[in-house]
Amino acid sequence: MRAGARAMKSPKHGPAQRPNPAPHPGPRPSPAQRPSEVRVLMLTECDSLRTLLAEIGTTARREPQRLPAGIVELRDRLRDYRAREETLLRPALAATDHAGPARLTRIQAAHAPRIVAVEELAARAQRSDADPRELALRVVVLRSELERDLDEDERCLLLPEVLQDDVCHCDQTDG
Repeated sequence: MRAGARAMKSPKHGPAQRPNPAPHPGPRPSPAQRPSEVRVLMLTECDSLRTLLAEIGTTARREPQRLPAGIVELRDRLRDYRAREETLLRPALAATDHAGPARLTRIQAAHAPRIVAVEELAARAQRSDADPRELALRVVVLRSELERDLDEDERCLLLPEVLQDDVCHCDQTDG
């Protein structure tokens, strides 16, 4: 601390301490994460969504009457994923790839019909007159489309060559 500077004090929490945020399902990233950390977090989210999609697919075939809860969970997890794309991935792409944020916007626009379809399916699943067989049929088609969307995210946005921490590359050919 500089000479003459005072320690910041908060009446409730003492010097420069802040309360811990409320627990949140899944990883809670800090706002200033390194691009490589954002990449790992987003890849983990993709894997988690794929696992949920597989579980929903199995439920659709074996126990369609249990589908509504899985569909609602999928909707909620996709909302979280999209929020992380905005709060974490977009800034990381902006820091490492000048075209990255525009590419994210284009991909999100291309994926938007599936996000809307999941929202609509979740609303339908929560109705008392929801037909489990109809939900099952819609889930099977939507599942494969969402898996393709996740593949595209990985292929176009979550590349290790783009989301790297050291974006300054020095030409070392001239010794």
